[in-house]
Amino acid sequence: MIPYISLILLITLLGAILTYLLGKEDKTAKLVAIIFSIIPLILTIVMWATMDFNLLEFQFVEDIPWISQLGISYTLGVDGLSFPMVLLATILMPLALIFSWDVKHRVKEYFALMLMLEVAMIGVFVSLDMFLFFIFWEVGLVPMYFLISVWGGPRKKYAAVKFFLFTQAASILVLLGIAAIYFEIGSFSLIDALANAGSMARAVQIPIFLGFLIGFGAKMPIVPLHTWLPDAHVEAPTGGSVILAGVLLKMGGYGLIRFGIQLMPEAREYFMPVMAVIGVISMIYGAMLCLAQTDFKRLIAYSSVSHMGLVLLGIATMTMSGLSGAIYQMFAHGLVSGGLFMMAGVLLHKTGTRDIRVLRGLAPKIPLAVVALITLSMASLGLPGLVSFITEVLIFVGTYEAFGLWVFVPLIAAVLTAAYYLWMLQKVAFGPYNEELGNDLHDLYGYELIPLAILMFLIVLFGIYPAAVLNMVTAFSGGII
Repeated sequence: MIPYISLILLITLLGAILTYLLGKEDKTAKLVAIIFSIIPLILTIVMWATMDFNLLEFQFVEDIPWISQLGISYTLGVDGLSFPMVLLATILMPLALIFSWDVKHRVKEYFALMLMLEVAMIGVFVSLDMFLFFIFWEVGLVPMYFLISVWGGPRKKYAAVKFFLFTQAASILVLLGIAAIYFEIGSFSLIDALANAGSMARAVQIPIFLGFLIGFGAKMPIVPLHTWLPDAHVEAPTGGSVILAGVLLKMGGYGLIRFGIQLMPEAREYFMPVMAVIGVISMIYGAMLCLAQTDFKRLIAYSSVSHMGLVLLGIATMTMSGLSGAIYQMFAHGLVSGGLFMMAGVLLHKTGTRDIRVLRGLAPKIPLAVVALITLSMASLGLPGLVSFITEVLIFVGTYEAFGLWVFVPLIAAVLTAAYYLWMLQKVAFGPYNEELGNDLHDLYGYELIPLAILMFLIVLFGIYPAAVLNMVTAFSGGII
């Protein structure tokens, strides 16, 4: 069997090294990085074409002993939870690199770090050894820290340190939880842990689950562990924001489902109401904060808090509909938020500002950019026919199945989401043009148009035909509910 997963990791890592070593000229570094980010996408599509969506076991498994004394092995594999996240990462990275074509400062370092970040993210999703999972989890902090601190905005040092401290503190809880599982079952194998999921006592499961909820919740992030996210997003370079919102946040949701929901069946029932309440608070609080924002990028950052609250609510329902919707929402949000952060970069490049109070009447001046902005905004608020609609339907159906008429409380967030996006579009796209922005605005350049057009195509494709990804997600959810 071809070791597809190892090839993806190895090629991406090789691409990062070659980008740094061969990138004496900026154009060379960019081309090498983009080529070595497209190859993993091709391999992922080949895997997708050969996967059995109805199979509940891990597929494409690779198992090589590593540290035998501790039961640590190099074990990789994918299933209906992890494969959509791998697909998301391999889609977004080449698009983010193409969009970063105008980066001029320390180019080879920037593109090499982006590829290193892809290695870490994919490693998290495919690791079937908990020790290996934690290594990839920690490694992912380093490139994102430098992407923010070197290529970020005016407050980049503060944002980078805050990001690192929050996520590093959360990682300690994740490590303690993994260690506790190891001492309970005597193995770091995730496959062994899943086989013994019901064997741990309830009194053991509850504190471990709580640690995972806080540790992975800070990465998602959920209220009140979200305060690092707006600063990190606002200060990060556009490519970094695309990957941070599109993929990095999903590591938290993935970890909570994989380590909490799957491994702690009694604890998940115990914390079900707590997760639901936190999810609803995150949804409504994040949406209300969006209504108060004047910086377009900060608005999108807080919308991510709201949408990841929706993911937590779907997980909390512990229904097939809710959990499937939560996983698909992570995939959908990655595509949509990645595009919206690209639009934040576009607006800043074209007008020199992200201030919504200043950005007025742009539709006649940069029509292609405004079409992209409207499409992505409609997708984020859940317009039927676009990718997020089916996720919201599934999660709200699951919420009704689990909590009855309490479903009307999180529906408030859906109304608020429509309100802040429509308000933003009314200001930015329509109305009288603000002459202070100048009369020589240039519409989308090729390196901006290509990734935005691909994302809009995928958002429509997966909105009209969600079964392409949803089938494997539903099979996974049905296997653990």
